Amino acid sequence: MFIYTGATYLDYISQAVVITDSEKFENPDSSISEHDLRHLERLGFSKIAISHMTNTERTAFLGIDGEIVSEIDFFRKINNSDRSYNLTKKKYESLLKSYSTSFLPKFSSLEKVNLKLVHEGDRNFTIITEHHFDYASGPLKPMRIEIQLAPEVLAFEKYSKQVWWTASTIGSEKINREVKEIHPSSRPVENNADPFFHMNSSPSLYYSVPWKQPGLLKDIVGLHFTTATRFEIPEDYYLANVFIQGQNPYLSEHLQYDVKNPE
Repeated sequence: MFIYTGATYLDYISQAVVITDSEKFENPDSSISEHDLRHLERLGFSKIAISHMTNTERTAFLGIDGEIVSEIDFFRKINNSDRSYNLTKKKYESLLKSYSTSFLPKFSSLEKVNLKLVHEGDRNFTIITEHHFDYASGPLKPMRIEIQLAPEVLAFEKYSKQVWWTASTIGSEKINREVKEIHPSSRPVENNADPFFHMNSSPSLYYSVPWKQPGLLKDIVGLHFTTATRFEIPEDYYLANVFIQGQNPYLSEHLQYDVKNPE
């Protein structure tokens, strides 16, 4: 009985199956021309995000003719107390590979974060955010994200999608994927653990992402969340400012573009 309980607990807190080939996270049923794929990649979307768009969603984004004017990309290791440590891409990939070859439990999650500000021309912009967990050290708390725009800025299109992948812990090569839309709120989820979500008066979009949890003999081998928000700044604004904040794990970043002095 104690052996079974211990094995069950170990299975629940550790991810046995680790995917090191990012192509396995792409939707194999997705059909897109090379030209359209390159266009969406230039806007800042990853192949994973593009492959899980519907035809209608993809067509809408293909109508955007813009360029990335501000971006932040980073890789990090997150321990159980939600403290994170930024890694180089090389170190991140090396650590992920070591996770895939070791049978010992690991106690740090591995996440990639990509933030892009796209200038569509004139006063129109798109902010794209992507979070991807390659490894989750046990069940994850719901991730909370705030995308804060400047006062008087109106977001006129919003897109958000969660994708997760599961696999059997007993050696199955089959990876299953599921997709869910996450709708934003204009008010933060009441949570005393997220006090900074209550401290501003600027218009914001709040997302609460309830990550899929692992089960007995079933691993969560990948978690992904994408948002895209189109907005227009007023005539008397010369700066496009976007603040991105989050909890579980902690995040606080800022993207900015000067319309009058783009250099």
